[in-house]
Amino acid sequence: MYNITEDSIILFLYVLTGIVSVIGNGFVLRIILRDRKRRFATATYALIANMALSDLIAGVVIFAQFGFCSKASLDSNTFMEFMCMLVKVTQIVSYFVSTYSMAAIAYERLIVTKSPFAPGTNPKWYIAISWIVGLAYIAICVFDVRVSEFFTPNVLISCRVLFQIDSLKKSPMRTVRAVLLMVFQFIVPLAITGVMYTWLVIKLRQKRIVGEPTDEKIARKERSNRNLTIMLMFTVIAFAVSWIPVHVWHFVMFFQIKLSGGECNSPITYSLFYWFAVSSCAWNPFIYCWRGTKFRGALLQMVPWHKGTEENSEMT
Repeated sequence: MYNITEDSIILFLYVLTGIVSVIGNGFVLRIILRDRKRRFATATYALIANMALSDLIAGVVIFAQFGFCSKASLDSNTFMEFMCMLVKVTQIVSYFVSTYSMAAIAYERLIVTKSPFAPGTNPKWYIAISWIVGLAYIAICVFDVRVSEFFTPNVLISCRVLFQIDSLKKSPMRTVRAVLLMVFQFIVPLAITGVMYTWLVIKLRQKRIVGEPTDEKIARKERSNRNLTIMLMFTVIAFAVSWIPVHVWHFVMFFQIKLSGGECNSPITYSLFYWFAVSSCAWNPFIYCWRGTKFRGALLQMVPWHKGTEENSEMT
C-alpha cells in the first residue's frame, strides 16, 4: 500500500539537501575566490573549490529535477524528456568531478607533506581530468536511462526509464553502467585516496617520531599541513559512508535479483539510500568549518556580533 508520508519525507530530505548544498558550497567558493591570491593560493584549495563547484551543481540539480522530471513535463514532449535526461547526466558528472577532485587533493597533500616549501603544482590538469572522466562516462547514459519521476497522480516519487531501445531491454547495459559507476566513481577514486592518505599518515607519524622542527616557521607550516590533511581525510570518510549503501544495493539488484532493462528499483529503502548518496554534496562545508581554521574564521567574520567584538577589540 502506498504511503504518502514516506515520499513526503524523501522530498523534504532532498529539498533540505539542495538548500544546504547550494548555500554551503556557495560559501566555500566565495571564501576561496575572494582570497585566492593570499590565504587560499595553493593547488589544494583550487581543487577544494572545484569540488565545491561540482557539489553546488549537484545541489542545483536537485531542484531542476522537480521541474524537468515531473510527470507533467515528461508527458508533454520529447524535448522535456531530453532536458530531464540532461539534468540526470549533469548530476552524474558532478559526482565524478567531486570524487576525482578528492583523489587529486590526496595526491597533492602527499606532495606537500614530503616537500612543504617546494613550488606549488598546477591544479589545472587535475581539474580537467576530473571533468573529462565524468563526461566520458555519460556517453553511455543517454539512452535507457533511469530517472526519478516526480508528482504523478498516484505517488509523489516514482521512476521512469527514458529513451528505451527495444533491442537493449534484455541486454546487460544497465548492469554494465552500474558496474562502471561503482568502479570508476567509487572504488577507483576511493582506493587511490585511501592509499595516498595511508602514506600521508605514515609520513606524518615519522615526522613526529623524529621530533618537531626547531625553526618556528617550519613548525607552523607543518602544523598547518597536518591540520588541513586531517580535515580532508574527514571528507573522504563522509564520501565513503554516504555512497556505500547505494552501491551495495546496486550490486544486489543487478547481480542477485537480476533487474531487467525496463524496470525501476524505487522502494523506500532504495530512495533513502540514493538520497544518502546524493547528500554527500552537502557534508563538506560542515567539515571545512569544523576542522578548517581558515573557513571557520571566515564564517565567524560573517556573523554580525562577532564582527562587533573584533572591532571593539581592535579599538582597545
